[in-house]
Amino acid sequence: MSSVIKPVITHSGRSVYPTLFDCVKDLFNRVDERLPSGGKGDSDSTSMSLDKELVSTLFKEHEFLFQDIDLPIESVRSKFAQAVLAYVKILKKSSLSLDSSQKCVIEKWKANERSETVKVVWHEILEQM
Repeated sequence: MSSVIKPVITHSGRSVYPTLFDCVKDLFNRVDERLPSGGKGDSDSTSMSLDKELVSTLFKEHEFLFQDIDLPIESVRSKFAQAVLAYVKILKKSSLSLDSSQKCVIEKWKANERSETVKVVWHEILEQM
C-alpha cells in the first residue's frame, strides 16, 4: 500500500474514504486531461507526456485501490468505483493494463455489488479493460 495513503487509512478509518476516493478520481481525471490523446497528434500546450518512471510511481501509489476494503455504504462504494474507473482509463491511455489478479478483483466486486447504479460503473470499468 502507498506510503502516503496507508497512514491516512490506518489512522482515520472509514470517515476518510469518501474524500480519499474523490481525490483519487480527481487526480486521475486531471492526469487524463493532460495526457495527449492517442493518435491525435495534438500540439496543445497543456498536453504533457509522462515518463514511464513517473507513471509507474503514480500507479504504485494507488495500488491500495485493490486492497480488500469494507465499504457498506452505497455512496462510498460508488465513489470507490468511480476512482477505480478513472485509474483504469489512465492505464488504458498510457498503454498499460491491469494485472490478472486486479481484473479478477474487479469482476468479483461487480458480481458482489448490490446497487444497480454502482454495477453500471463496474461494467464500464470492465469494458475499459
